[in-house]
Amino acid sequence: MRLSDLGRRWVAIRVAMVQLDTIEGNPDANLGKAKLLAKGLQGVDVAVFPEMWTLGYFPDLGGFTGRDLMERTLVSISELAREMRTYVVAGSIPESEGTSVFNTCFVFGRDGKPAGQYRKIHLFRPLAEDAVFRRGMAPGFTRIDGVQAGLMICYDLRFPELARSLALAGARVIFTVAQWPVQRLGHWRALLIARAIENQVFMVGVNATGIRNGVRFGGCSMIVDPWGKVIVEAGEGEGVSVGELALEEVDRVRSVIPVWEDRMPDSYAIDI
Repeated sequence: MRLSDLGRRWVAIRVAMVQLDTIEGNPDANLGKAKLLAKGLQGVDVAVFPEMWTLGYFPDLGGFTGRDLMERTLVSISELAREMRTYVVAGSIPESEGTSVFNTCFVFGRDGKPAGQYRKIHLFRPLAEDAVFRRGMAPGFTRIDGVQAGLMICYDLRFPELARSLALAGARVIFTVAQWPVQRLGHWRALLIARAIENQVFMVGVNATGIRNGVRFGGCSMIVDPWGKVIVEAGEGEGVSVGELALEEVDRVRSVIPVWEDRMPDSYAIDI
């Protein structure tokens, strides 16, 4: 079930979560692996990749900060979107701008043209991410054939105000790309479900898998509906999982529990 004939409004979106075991520091091999995994996808509207899937987290960025690699990577992802005739939420890659490097999620449309980008706002200081990247300053937003969607990266998931801002701006889906370690998978599941319930939106969380720099990443990519029900959950290994987002669920859940109508923002300020 895809576009309806009435006003070309989406009734459902088919999402492919591409869970990758990244080969550290080898973007060509990782792009080749992504293309192989994506080959079998038919009738998918958007394919979503994990955080830092082309290089690993963290690679030695010394040789990978130039615009040449970034532009070649983006061309390859654009070609993938065009060949598949699908949107691609391209996880995140290092984005070079002058002397700065950002952890950036790029989005491409079915025609391979840019359809949005987001620079990670919350950098994970326990792993010194802030020593490698410069933080972004603005929320990420895109549209999947007209459906408004938010973008978040990994640690962002722990900040409910960012997800709420995206939902307030009209997002019905929030894509979260990550490299989340296996020892904190309980947090991953709980936070994705919480963000879905409190904002009454679909949450699509795509995580990496494999072991890099002694860290084991947990996989378990998930799609959670606005009621907090897990529609699809991947295992810990590499592969592709597909799920369907029935968008009428957003309106149905909001009519059952009218959180948005019952918000009282003027009463939330605390004067100390």
